[in-house]
Amino acid sequence: MSKTYLNQVEKTKMLVNGLSDNQTLVRNVGISDEQVAELSQIAAEAEVLNKAVDDLRAALSVKTREANRKLVELREKTLAAKRVIKRCYEPERWQNFGILDKR
Repeated sequence: MSKTYLNQVEKTKMLVNGLSDNQTLVRNVGISDEQVAELSQIAAEAEVLNKAVDDLRAALSVKTREANRKLVELREKTLAAKRVIKRCYEPERWQNFGILDKR
């Protein structure tokens, strides 16, 4: 995912490690063990979701390339068929074949 997202996850992990290493100090200032555990859990979930998003982007990229190739093939075949009709028939009849071109 984006660098901002990854940076936030990494910063949170570093914070969780620091908070865990200094549990007695942070308890005295109002940060409970449950809050640290929750923060750690959320960071882990964010990391899993980030991987899922990256996997989906990779799959989307592959599908997009496939779709673009198919569209190029479709255009080529369509143009080939239109050329045949345009060579063999007068412009007045092109519309009968689904060709809306004027020339």
